[in-house]
Amino acid sequence: MLEAGYCKKYQFWLKNRYGGYQRCLRGLGTDSRSSELSVLTGGFMRVSAIETPRKPQAIVPGDRSIEIMTSREQVPKKSKSNKPATSLTDIGEGAVASAPVPPTITFPLELSKHIVGRVFLEGTCLQGARVEVWNFDNSKLANATVTGTRWIYSRKWDAGDKHFKVVQFVAGVPSAPSPQREFRVTVGRCAPLIKSPVDGQSFKEGLIRISGTCWTEAMEIQVLSHDNSQLGIATMQPKSGTWYFDYSFDVGSGIKHIKVRQIIPGETSDTSGMVEFRVTK
Repeated sequence: MLEAGYCKKYQFWLKNRYGGYQRCLRGLGTDSRSSELSVLTGGFMRVSAIETPRKPQAIVPGDRSIEIMTSREQVPKKSKSNKPATSLTDIGEGAVASAPVPPTITFPLELSKHIVGRVFLEGTCLQGARVEVWNFDNSKLANATVTGTRWIYSRKWDAGDKHFKVVQFVAGVPSAPSPQREFRVTVGRCAPLIKSPVDGQSFKEGLIRISGTCWTEAMEIQVLSHDNSQLGIATMQPKSGTWYFDYSFDVGSGIKHIKVRQIIPGETSDTSGMVEFRVTK
């Protein structure tokens, strides 16, 4: 460091003796501060200590408190988060989310036809998953009911082409949507009707009578489950246009679905609208 005290000590004497030295310095085109110090001290500089700097340093005469840093400080790197991802958007924060596989749709079948009224949807999912039913535009339609690795959902639909997909959430992490399923809802053609049970009714487990009306020309009334599997053949009252079917339902999942169709000479009718009821203990 330079002792600047000598500048102050001889400043007055030198100024009188070498008047106009500042004009000379400007004329030489040299650094006015360092040259001024040399003139003020008579060309001598007292050095109290000599240090070999790692890099050149700028020295400001007369100010011992200023130090100009020449080394760059190391900025600590931001560490990645070890926090487990709770959604797919967390991947960008350093946490990797493992998305579950999409759930499957087993019913209704692709491009299948259903009668105006209740249509039953079902499929498989992972154990412990939460399943949502989505519209074609990825908006949420409803929450499905999950039992083990099976999900179900039913609702009444009006006529038209319908599209849906399903997504499952495991520990808060969503899967990709399942492939879209399309089905058509139409007005039934010469279908029989179910009068009992009515939609949403509850029964105790055991024998339950299902009844309704049909064409008097009907040769047979088939009672079907939601997936068109046959539960049995109904008993028809001769020329009365009525039928009934007794069936013992166990508790199972608790929710049951039935529909019927009739065989008339030369053709089979569409199925009736589906009825949903609950069986309890």
